[in-house]
Formats: sequence, C-alpha cells, structure tokens
Amino acid sequence: MMLRRIALLGCTITNGNLWSLLGFSAKIPTWPAVKVSSSTAGYSIRYRAMSASANSTPVNVIAENEEQVQEFKQLNAVNDRYGGVIVEMSEPMDPAAFASSLRASIAQWRHQGKKGVWIKLPIQHVNLVEAAVKEGFWFHHAEPNYLMLAYWIPGGTHTLPANASHRVGVGAFVMNEKREVLVVQENTGRFRGTGVWKFPTGVVNEGEDLCTAAVREVKEETAIDTKFIEVLAFRQSHKSFFEKSDIFFMCLMEPLSFEIQKQESEIEAAQWMPFEEYAAQPFVQTNELSKYIVDICKAKEDGKYSGFVPVPTSSPFSDEKNYMYFNYRDLNGHADNRVLVNRTIYRFLFICPDWNADDEILLPEILSLEDFGESHLVSPELSKWGKDLEVALWDSEASQGLLRINTHDDALQCLRVYV
Repeated sequence: MMLRRIALLGCTITNGNLWSLLGFSAKIPTWPAVKVSSSTAGYSIRYRAMSASANSTPVNVIAENEEQVQEFKQLNAVNDRYGGVIVEMSEPMDPAAFASSLRASIAQWRHQGKKGVWIKLPIQHVNLVEAAVKEGFWFHHAEPNYLMLAYWIPGGTHTLPANASHRVGVGAFVMNEKREVLVVQENTGRFRGTGVWKFPTGVVNEGEDLCTAAVREVKEETAIDTKFIEVLAFRQSHKSFFEKSDIFFMCLMEPLSFEIQKQESEIEAAQWMPFEEYAAQPFVQTNELSKYIVDICKAKEDGKYSGFVPVPTSSPFSDEKNYMYFNYRDLNGHADNRVLVNRTIYRFLFICPDWNADDEILLPEILSLEDFGESHLVSPELSKWGKDLEVALWDSEASQGLLRINTHDDALQCLRVYV
C-alpha cells in the first residue's frame, strides 16, 4: 500500500530504498520500478527495470527517460453474462507489450471481482498465443479463423463451460410411390469399396436446423429435392470424431423430384432400390443399428409408428427461430375425429362406425402451409387452432396416399363452419 501511494503521487522508488526505510539491510533481487498515470481507457502503466541494494540512498527519484520507459494500457473487454469478461484482439500488438497489458488487466479484473476471462485471437494475431499461455491461459476451442483462450481468475477448479462435446449428423429415409428407397454408395470413408448401399447421410452445419440439413444433404449427394417430414429416431455414440461424441438423427423425407445425379466428389453410385432389397443386404441384417432403422422405417410406412415432427417455438432468451421435435399425435391423444390429407386435396372426414362417403367434405387445393396459415386462419375462432392444424397438415403431406392425424374436435367443427 505504501508503494502504491508513493507511485500515485508521481514519484518512483527502488525496492532497496523501500526496504531501507523499513529498517532492513539485506540485498534484494531486482524488480521493476512502477509509475501509474491516468488513461482514458481504464489506466496505463509505465515501467523500467531497476536494481537496488540496501546501501541505496533513502530517497531516489528516477529521471524518466521516455526512450527507456514503455507504456501499456488495460485490454479492452466486454462483460459476459456469468461474471467474466471477453477480449477480442482486433489490432496487432507486440507480444511483450501484450503480456504486460494482460497482467495489468487481470489485476484490475480481479479487483472488480471478475472470474472467467476469454480471449478471442484472430488467426493473424497468432503471435500472441505463447504470451497468453505463459500467463496461465489454456486453449478452449479453435475455428478456421480464430483461437479462443480461457483463464480462471479465482484459481483452483474452474466452472467455465467446456468446448462443444457433440457432432450432429442426419440420415434421410426417402421412399417413392413404388416403395423404392433412395440409396447411395460412398467413394470415401468406411463404406468405400464395400458394395454396401446406405441412406444419404451428412453433418449438420453450425447454425443449421436439422430439417434444413437433411434436405441439403439429400440434394448434395443425389440432386433429389425433398421435403422434411419428421425425425424417426436418433442415436448417441462416443469417441466418434477426434474424441467427440456424436448424435445421429434418422429423418423421414418426402421426394419432390426423382431424377438422380450423384455427387462426383463423395458418391460412387446412387439409385432407387426396392425397400425389401435394401433391407436384405447382409450388412443391414447383421448390424443391430441398421436393423433397427429398417424396422422403424417399415413400421412408419405401415402406419404403426409416429416420429417427432418439428414445431416452431419461441424462446424468451433469443429472437432466433427454433423447433421443438416431439410426437405431436400422441401428445394430443387419440381422438375419434381425424384429419386426412393428401398432397392435392384436403379431406376432412368424420370417422365413426357407420361412416360413409356422404360424410366427406372437400376443400380446394392449398399450395403450402404458409398459404394455409396466412389465408385460412385469419379469423379469431380459427387462429387459436393454427398451430395444431399446421403440424397436422405438415405431417400428413408425407404420405403417398393418406395419413391420419389427430386434431381437436372443435378445430374440425370450426373448419366445417368456415368452409
């Protein structure tokens, strides 16, 4: 505290002088003299190396030589949501000056009660990595254009979140009206040269929805346009890719085109194959995971299985759109009244023991769910059922024929009145 007060008054003292004032005579190792001055960016510190001995004069005011004095500022940072700070290095900096600024900044953040420190280093500032590591920072994660370093001011076991632990993949079950499935042979990876036909698969990109990724992967590998219907199942595995875990989602897709053009860079061959022929492959029959997928897909085509449909939802923490995937049909129970839909005409039928064709009501073709939502659910009495009916129609469009989807009795009655 004595040293700090003297420095703030604008003078500098050596460690030898300070120890002499305190009554000690032993020789002390070299340490830097310090002067603190005001700065618009927090504060700045100027320092020069000095030596001292117990025989120094009681007060030794050092003449400042600007060529021998180096000045550095506290690093610019923004607060995160968890009591820490984030530093983004946007300007080039000398590693030695960076190390000094980093030490001063950590001291200030410690005084402010901060905990975690994140430093985002663009690839062009990689020369600062060694200096940061020597100050106690560790690698958290890396992206193509930057490296993220982390530091825990309190010391001991930290509570900073770990790097992303999982990679997310998708597979696409696409069946046409002939009960043929879209399959490929890969020219890279574990299946190269094995002769195994498999469903199109791929990795979900950062910031990409599952449903969007599945459509993209099918298009890239086969040039087939598809519509995402639902998640049929998912699998988690570990140490799949550079020690990272993996979550794989099997997705039901509806084909919108049928002419195949294989991706030359990754796909050896692609075709429409009878589902029974695909399921009979030795690899499928002997691989437990593949066998489960076949059984699930067959049950879905037979109308005995329901997957998870994507329902648009909102979040209090973000303005970004997001989807909740769940079994919508079972959530709403098995009602007697159901909506039956195909791709051209929406038929609303009353299902009862003595049902006959006179109970059928026909509606003109609705081109898309967006059209349905905007043009047909505008009245207050219908808008309250918008989410329920939108999901029902979305899921129903998957079938080559008709697919029964549960809905509320009141919603069905509203539609009858509205029509």
